[in-house]
Amino acid sequence: HNANHDDRTAFSNNIFPLEDALTAGYRGLMLDVCKCENDQNVLEITFCHGECGFGPRDPTEVFTNINTFLNDNPNDMIVVNFELSEGNPTATELWDVIGAVNGIASKTYDYLVGPWPTMKEMQNTNKQLILFQHNGQNCITNPTLCVSSIQTFHDFALETKYAFKSVAEVEDES
Repeated sequence: HNANHDDRTAFSNNIFPLEDALTAGYRGLMLDVCKCENDQNVLEITFCHGECGFGPRDPTEVFTNINTFLNDNPNDMIVVNFELSEGNPTATELWDVIGAVNGIASKTYDYLVGPWPTMKEMQNTNKQLILFQHNGQNCITNPTLCVSSIQTFHDFALETKYAFKSVAEVEDES
């Protein structure tokens, strides 16, 4: 959760940079995305901790480092879930930034329809990255704000609610 954030004074669970988490074996990351004013008062996509200016990281730098990691570890795969936060960033705007990182687009799996490939099938096609987003725009009603490289997380996964007190409650969730 908020894997980009490494401000040692704010959260004891994120005391090291995201890149260290990859080295330690993490392959599932959640990154908050904000659209914030830069030094020139221009809105830009940045990684944050739910609000502008808190735990910022440059997405180009982060995905350049992820790309290097994937180049060095060709059998590994990473799943990223972006939480679209302050400033109403869109998946399209985010993809415009991270998709421009040399090598990322070719490593990213584009889901179109049907069953998902196995990990072996993805390895055979050199796809090492699966990207999701949540809290953002509705891709059904606003398809121009979405891209096939970043799928809506809750279309494919169910989140365990904090209120659940038993396994039975999780199993009964529909």
